[in-house]
Amino acid sequence: MEAHQEKLDFLIQKYPELKCQSEAETRFHFIDSLLIDCLSWDRDKIKIEGYESGSRTDYELGEPKVLIVEAKRDNIVFNLPVRMGSKFIAPLESICGLCRFAREAIEQVQQYCAVRGVKYAVVCNGCQLIAFVAVRVDGKSPLKGGAFIIDGFDQLKSNFDLVFQLLSSYGIAENKLSHYLDAELVYGIPERLSMKIPNYPSFRYQNESSNSLRLVAELLLEDISKTHDLEKRFYEECYCDSGALAQDALIGKNILRSRYAALFSPDEVAPLLAPVRKRNETITSDVIAESLSKRPIILIGDVGVGKTSFLRNLILIGASEEFKKSIWIYLDLGISSFLSDDIKIFVALEIEAQLKEKYSINVNDNDFVKNIYRAELLDFERGIYRELKVSNPEKYLQKQLDRLEELIGDKERHLKRVIAYISKEMKKQTIIIVDNVDQRELAIQQNAFIVSQAMAQQWGCVVFLSVRPNTFHQSKRSGSLSAYTNKIFYIMPPRAEFVLEKRLIFALNIAEGRLPIESLSSVSLNLETVSQFIKALLSSIQKNVDVSEFLSNITGGNVRSMIDFVTKFIGSPNVDSDKIISIQRSQGRYIIPLHEFSKSALLGDYSHYEPISSLAMNLFDVRFPDRREHFLSVLILGYLNYDSNHRNGEGLVGVDVVRVEIQSLGFTVDQMDNAIRRLTNKKLIEMTRRVTFEESVGRELMGEVVGDVRITTIGAYHLCRWCGTFSYIDAMLFDTPIFDNQIRDSLIFKLKSFEISDRYDRSIAFRDYLISSWRLSNINVPYFNWEAVLTQERETFLNVERHLRK
Repeated sequence: MEAHQEKLDFLIQKYPELKCQSEAETRFHFIDSLLIDCLSWDRDKIKIEGYESGSRTDYELGEPKVLIVEAKRDNIVFNLPVRMGSKFIAPLESICGLCRFAREAIEQVQQYCAVRGVKYAVVCNGCQLIAFVAVRVDGKSPLKGGAFIIDGFDQLKSNFDLVFQLLSSYGIAENKLSHYLDAELVYGIPERLSMKIPNYPSFRYQNESSNSLRLVAELLLEDISKTHDLEKRFYEECYCDSGALAQDALIGKNILRSRYAALFSPDEVAPLLAPVRKRNETITSDVIAESLSKRPIILIGDVGVGKTSFLRNLILIGASEEFKKSIWIYLDLGISSFLSDDIKIFVALEIEAQLKEKYSINVNDNDFVKNIYRAELLDFERGIYRELKVSNPEKYLQKQLDRLEELIGDKERHLKRVIAYISKEMKKQTIIIVDNVDQRELAIQQNAFIVSQAMAQQWGCVVFLSVRPNTFHQSKRSGSLSAYTNKIFYIMPPRAEFVLEKRLIFALNIAEGRLPIESLSSVSLNLETVSQFIKALLSSIQKNVDVSEFLSNITGGNVRSMIDFVTKFIGSPNVDSDKIISIQRSQGRYIIPLHEFSKSALLGDYSHYEPISSLAMNLFDVRFPDRREHFLSVLILGYLNYDSNHRNGEGLVGVDVVRVEIQSLGFTVDQMDNAIRRLTNKKLIEMTRRVTFEESVGRELMGEVVGDVRITTIGAYHLCRWCGTFSYIDAMLFDTPIFDNQIRDSLIFKLKSFEISDRYDRSIAFRDYLISSWRLSNINVPYFNWEAVLTQERETFLNVERHLRK
């Protein structure tokens, strides 16, 4: 800052002699140097003569734009008010009321900022400077706030430290001006309607039959497949190859294919990504080459795509012959597997236990140990204690035992020798599978990578390691895999509808006795009831394309999430399961309508929408008191889903590109970044490197928004199918701040009612409020139109109308 102060002194020293007669001269001789040399703005990030929406700015600073400077010639002098108390702050209203020239300049630059979504504005005529927050999100009019003012070169020189703190590139980036003017307090957001509901959020309790259905569904769809006597049969009948592209996906197939693309920045050395082959090609030459290179075979895949299923199928079906000829160890590092943070101890103990249990190999057996260390014992016999073998055999034996104890005492080294001995004497390859690493905290993940590399490189084992993309990326960046330039095999999710159909048929065979299970023989269950529900589910996904599309998209390729959702759907308190079973039983077939699935996904087991537990995100929610923000999230989704040249071939768009577009609609960077964090954590969009954002103490999401971003199938379903429907609007009205007091008060009436007529009236009122908010926003873009969305989903409201007329 001292260096910048010297440049300011030099600038002021020569400036008075210039006597500029135009804005252009003021800019050229003074403001250019003030911004670049004195306030540290990068010349490459300053745009001059920026034209947009019929107006032209003098300076637009930052990428994305964060500050607009309006220049005036130095012979236009602002008559500034006398300041009391804090001598550099004055109300904008006072400045505008006192000086016409200042008012015109302030109103002019404020309009520029409003159109471009730029938060800060400065008016400068050389020796005078007025800085203020031009786009506010605290409910105030921008021209009713305060301004930071500098009146003359003497003030500028003597208070340059404050000017630099507030208006330099560093100060603006940290919102110092907002804090200084006390404009950062966010207020004016109306209370959500959910706050008027006693005991919100409250569970909607199941009746006895629904509870029984849920328990049986959990057993048939989730638990029973893990039983030892059924596991192989389960994978034979239910396993689906990875990589098949979903026919119902609402995003382009090129985006699905490039699911794991752009995980690394262009300037990083990225490993080669290769897809896992189909079932009969699993142990390929690529995998063999990877194991011969003494590196772990890394399987990468998002949560729930089937990494564990792939490995279990590999063991039991896909490469069963290879595994039968091998000694294989399966290490489950999931959270429930072990409590110790020392991964080395767990791995060593688990390998010991599985060798003994599965292969009757006791690594501490006396004869076994002596065979392993035959060479060491021969060296011992020739060593310094050989005289004792005759003179004192007891002592000699003790010394020999001490030596063996020393050799087996180092667990890691001992197991390395055990593996080498097994491979040589039994002529069997040792395979070690390390699964569910990504369920642990990062420190344990890092250690797991290091241990896996050691086993592959030093023990000569074939090591499989399954991880999530963000886990691998974190480890690559933090150093534990910094020099790891191997090939990565990635797992694409299978077709969701295929997986579900196979699982349901498998469960139905069990429920109807075609697949007798010994573990069910002593359990009394109403299997006939659940079989009727499963039949209705099967008919629905086979015959109702809307249902299969819903399941394919809303779970985003997460098979685990889809099975969990369907399990909870069976017996959900928000689904009339008794009606479904009754019709299926009497008519032989029942197609469950889409709105039943939608309602279950929106509400879960709650009476009202609860944002944390729901599969859905409230797209209409706001974080700033700006009514236009109801549409910020859908505008971001619409822009990412819009097939134009702002997207690359993998569907990715630079965050800075998104910022520029959203700013052009009048939103601030703070608003956009906040929306992107929420969209990311709810998986409606995904960022490169698979980042997620942590909550602060105040439950706001924190973290830098950088890199590239693209829409997911979950986001596409929210945008293209869900957000305009009766079910969605009915759920979200409880969680959305409503700025129109009249409409808000009308919704409070009968707020606690679950009657369909009252729900319909509430939804219509909320829908009308959103229509008026959209019209007031005056947003006109090719990639999203709220009224067009409502027209597309009008049938969902008409269905309710027809039901009410009956």
